[in-house]
Amino acid sequence: MASRLQDELYFDVKGQRENRPTFMNESRVLEKYWSRISPELTAYLEKHLGYTPSFRDVEVEVTKLPTFYALGLDGIRPVGKVWGAYDPELKKMYLDPSLFDELGDPEQPVLERYGLRGKPSDTFVHELVHSVQDQLGAIHSHPHDYIEGVATKVTEDITGNRQKSYPKEKEKVDDLSRYFTPEELLKGARKINLN
Repeated sequence: MASRLQDELYFDVKGQRENRPTFMNESRVLEKYWSRISPELTAYLEKHLGYTPSFRDVEVEVTKLPTFYALGLDGIRPVGKVWGAYDPELKKMYLDPSLFDELGDPEQPVLERYGLRGKPSDTFVHELVHSVQDQLGAIHSHPHDYIEGVATKVTEDITGNRQKSYPKEKEKVDDLSRYFTPEELLKGARKINLN
């Protein structure tokens, strides 16, 4: 509860609460990454939408998310990881603690040993893009592949980092981006079948 109270103390010079998510826990760590990504994120949205959607109603919580394991010749090993998730019904995004070096999550070295390493800023942006898609009405009216492909492409555009997640979906959206503006892709202006 202290995090939420602390979060409410962020106001701009006019006394309005800043356009930022509410951090439910790990506020210091989340604030660090928010301050890194928010300038690029808001600039991208301003450029392509003409405004910045509100992030005030989005809650962010650091919590354990699924890791997928397989049994191989070398024993049980992690083969996949959910780094982040956005729940449009609750307007809440979840980030796995193993993303953040600062949190010392015991699973992080195991994941890294097997080549699984999430990027906190990229995951933060990706999930916030889902919140924008939600506000624009696209998240409920388009296939999951399309939603993930657009979020992955926008994350690459904002961070400049090549994304490993959803490569097939992103490739299809890259093809579509020759015909549609980023605004049209974010809004899902036209229903598109990616199959």
